[in-house]
Amino acid sequence: MKTLFAVISILAILHVLAALGFVGWMVATERVDRERLEKIQTIFEKSVPDAKAEAAKQQKIDDAATEQAARLAALQGRSAGPESITQRLVAEQQRNEITLRQIERTREEVESLQRNLQLAQKRVEDQYAQLMDEKKQLEQRLAEIEKQRNDEGFKKAVELYESLPSKQTKSMFMTLLRNNQIDQVVAYMEAMEPRKAAGVLKEFKTPDEIAKAVELTEQLRARGTDLVAATEATP
Repeated sequence: MKTLFAVISILAILHVLAALGFVGWMVATERVDRERLEKIQTIFEKSVPDAKAEAAKQQKIDDAATEQAARLAALQGRSAGPESITQRLVAEQQRNEITLRQIERTREEVESLQRNLQLAQKRVEDQYAQLMDEKKQLEQRLAEIEKQRNDEGFKKAVELYESLPSKQTKSMFMTLLRNNQIDQVVAYMEAMEPRKAAGVLKEFKTPDEIAKAVELTEQLRARGTDLVAATEATP
């Protein structure tokens, strides 16, 4: 009996020594300190059922706090909701106004282009009408000239002007020009022999006469009669 008690005592001492050795090793290797020992002590202070009950209680507290936070966030969302909608509506209205202004500006540009096109078309039509009127007048004038050329009186007048000295013919032409009969003078000079007509032009010497000679020359050139070369060739 004593032997059994001694064995048990020795085993108990060995367990204590082993535990102390393990604790010493934990401390020596810095795997445990005072704070960890206190935590371990706290763990073993309560029984497992008590710890579970306390954990369940803490979970309920946490759940309640989470629910409260969710409700608060929902209330904040509702309070901020109308303001956000208003801001979105204002932003949408501003975008619509910008789009409308762009459309209006495009419409004005199109209308301006249409007006310019209409004005350009009207100018073209007016110019065409003017050209047609000038063409008609020219055709009438040419018809009159052709008629004059075939007229016996006109032919005799041309022959007379060609037979007279150039200075005298010039004087007779100046009389017609003073009476605004430049077309008649042009017709006579156009029908005359070019050298004779050029000789008559050389007699236009005063500034007023020279101006008339230039005008006659231009009108003759417009009708296809160029007396410049003939004038240069006339002695």
